[in-house]
Amino acid sequence: MHPAPPYKEVYATLAEGNASQKVRGTEKRRPKSARNGIVTKSPWFHDYMTKLGFTWYPTMKVGQGCTTKLNAGDLPSGTLVVKVTKHVAAVIDGRLMDTHDCSRKGTRCVYGYWKKDE
Repeated sequence: MHPAPPYKEVYATLAEGNASQKVRGTEKRRPKSARNGIVTKSPWFHDYMTKLGFTWYPTMKVGQGCTTKLNAGDLPSGTLVVKVTKHVAAVIDGRLMDTHDCSRKGTRCVYGYWKKDE
């Protein structure tokens, strides 16, 4: 099991990865900050989560519809980072750990989640 790195270290790594993103078309270079969002589809983010000891589990396929909702009954126990529309959130043993209730009363669709290897 991998120990969790300190918050400041994680934030700095995410900010560095964010700043290193390629700029497409008319996009502006992203600031060296994690405050306004991270591109979670990028390879560096995937590599970083894997390094931290997480495994990705997709919960939706094209044309399949929503099969997993953001509620304790639909998600496995353990430490998760769930991907929902335009947001990611931590869920620990079924408890949403976010600054606001992004679950839409347990009805929000989960596209997939990162689960901490135990």
